[in-house]
Amino acid sequence: FTFKPGKVLSEISQRRLDAIREFTQFGSGFRIALRDLEIRGAGSILGASQSGHLANIGYDMYLQLLDEAVREERGEKNVHKEECLVDIRINAFIPENYISNQAQRVDCYRKIARIKTEADASDITDELIDRFGDPPASVIGLIEVARLRNMAADCFVSEISQVGEDLIFYMSKFDMQKLSAVTKAVGKKMRLETVGRPRMLVSAGKDKDALSVMKTVISAMANAGENTSE
Repeated sequence: FTFKPGKVLSEISQRRLDAIREFTQFGSGFRIALRDLEIRGAGSILGASQSGHLANIGYDMYLQLLDEAVREERGEKNVHKEECLVDIRINAFIPENYISNQAQRVDCYRKIARIKTEADASDITDELIDRFGDPPASVIGLIEVARLRNMAADCFVSEISQVGEDLIFYMSKFDMQKLSAVTKAVGKKMRLETVGRPRMLVSAGKDKDALSVMKTVISAMANAGENTSE
């Protein structure tokens, strides 16, 4: 795909070029086709009635529902991973002065919500830089929270909230190896409470921001191994 120097590309053309640049490894043809399907809205292939639903719920959710329906038809079990809710005091959003188009902002929110790994976070950051320039601190914070949420869920953390200077990590189960790793990372700032919902409290103090403490705790737990003894 070539174009003359200085030619102003439409958004669709630019997104297609971005897709070709993104998917360069062997076997990427199908992923490029799917990206092109997303760019065009999928209406001509999925049909007019389907494209209406697609516009309402979004491309990613539409594909997820299709995948679940296919799995159900095959008799396969749909596995829904538990998610971790995060409610801490941090600026984590996409400002309008960074991405003015509402549809594009929603699309970026969806992509950020799908972040699972460090590589995913790096990919979406690179895409944002390519399309909109360097992201502000609030967008970097949003990406980091999305990445840590997924890591936290893998560590049996169902919710993270902030009360005063404490970060509260609600646990679906206590893994002693992971808790020991947190103790080594934060020392006496960590304490456990088992009355009601099991939870771990970590003092953020006045000098550290909540996101930094959250990253320290979750990283310590994630690197503690796979021991799941209670």
